Amino acid sequence: MNICFIGSSGHSYAVLESEKLADKSDKSNVVTGIAAGSDGENIENLYNALCRLNHSPKRYESYLKMMDDLKPDIVVIDNYFGEHAKVSVEALKRGCHVLSDKPLATTVDSLNELKKEQAKSGKKIAAMFTMRFDPEFTTAYEVVKSGEIGDIRLINAQKSYKLGTRPDFYKSRESFGGLIPWVGIHAIDLIYFISGKKFVYIDAVSSSAGNCGYGDLDITAAGSFISENNIISTMTIDYLRPSAALSHGDNKLRIVGSSGILEVMENKVKLINGNGEIEIALLDKADIFADFLEYIDGKENTSLNSDDAFYITETALEAQISADKKKLGKHS
Repeated sequence: MNICFIGSSGHSYAVLESEKLADKSDKSNVVTGIAAGSDGENIENLYNALCRLNHSPKRYESYLKMMDDLKPDIVVIDNYFGEHAKVSVEALKRGCHVLSDKPLATTVDSLNELKKEQAKSGKKIAAMFTMRFDPEFTTAYEVVKSGEIGDIRLINAQKSYKLGTRPDFYKSRESFGGLIPWVGIHAIDLIYFISGKKFVYIDAVSSSAGNCGYGDLDITAAGSFISENNIISTMTIDYLRPSAALSHGDNKLRIVGSSGILEVMENKVKLINGNGEIEIALLDKADIFADFLEYIDGKENTSLNSDDAFYITETALEAQISADKKKLGKHS
């Protein structure tokens, strides 16, 4: 496959970890070009990382010219979040499959335009739902699927991160897109991915109070959901994890079933049922780019697919709209 990268502001590193790019004996997937996808975007680290993997991508000032010149089969899109959809539309117009960082879009209008272009092109698009591929969440998915905890009744998801120093585009809602579509979307995706049930009720709140001068950036958010089969779920999101914490992120998931509870925290999975408490051995980390290649090839039951990418993005946008209507907090 002829592959081009556009942008380096989010999760492109997940693709770089793929054996499909790192295997020096496998020449079937070659990165031929790289370009920024947004004005002022720095792609130097991505370029150097690709070179370390023995790729020799040509650098372009214009991602449009790059696609026109190189005619890639796949475009990996990872520019400023508010411009994901714009770049994806251009890639689809040129007959490229698209693996985009999440969210696919940050407005309902741009998401609808992207849907139309994808349908017209006949090409595949997927979102980088990276947490589906983390060993602890892959393991949790398989345990739930096996019926160990019975019917799911309740899910609690937590995502807490250090704010640190963020690029300036985080300060603008137009370029950042909102805390829920950027961070909360992972929690929303895990709730959907593990339960397998669509949402029938969505509500959310968020606040920018205490955001350390980051303009429009919401620094806390929460959501409540009801899914099919009367599954109740909650999520909390924050950028307030103390800098002295040992890890950058603190991701937790608690799944309450009719005959047991599954808890995911600190990269471990614990099952609690009538037999007591046991720690579940983790599965190996799955390969997100290999999964996308299988999806392109028509394999069934891949973790990534266009339907999920659009549905989860749409749900996250609906939750952000719900939060915006309440307008909690003031910028500080």
